[in-house]
Amino acid sequence: MHEMLTQLKLARIREIHTEWLDRAAETRMAYTDFLRGLLEEELLAREENQVRRRLKDAAFPFEKTLEEFDFRLRPELNRQVILRYLDDRFLTQGRALVLIGPAGLGKTHLAVSIGLAMLKRGYSVRFTTVQALLTRVLRAGGLDGRAKVLRLYIESDLLVLD
Repeated sequence: MHEMLTQLKLARIREIHTEWLDRAAETRMAYTDFLRGLLEEELLAREENQVRRRLKDAAFPFEKTLEEFDFRLRPELNRQVILRYLDDRFLTQGRALVLIGPAGLGKTHLAVSIGLAMLKRGYSVRFTTVQALLTRVLRAGGLDGRAKVLRLYIESDLLVLD
């Protein structure tokens, strides 16, 4: 069974099927409940793996959520305005957000929190500093090399330039 689960690429079920078999025997679980439980675990594990991959690809400098941002320290920022950028329409309508101000205001925190929220909804997100992006582009050889570097950023659903 272990080999078949490996061949079918059912990694999570391969890890847990023995304990599920024991639990099913003890509780006289119905076959459909047993199968549904295993498949739900596999789907959940795959979702978590996808989020982890997208997080790695996003290259956030840190993970911060909007809930962690203290708007009391920045009364000039309207929380409701920022919340608008957590709506899918922000991406689907091709909108842009520019955060301007001196260092220490929380611009990167807000940008990362919006990116993280979109990433968790299934969108592809890329984070980079403008300096790092320019360095990568300028170091790339010729037009083809530059196009290859830029493709990762162009193809993402949300690009965060810090």
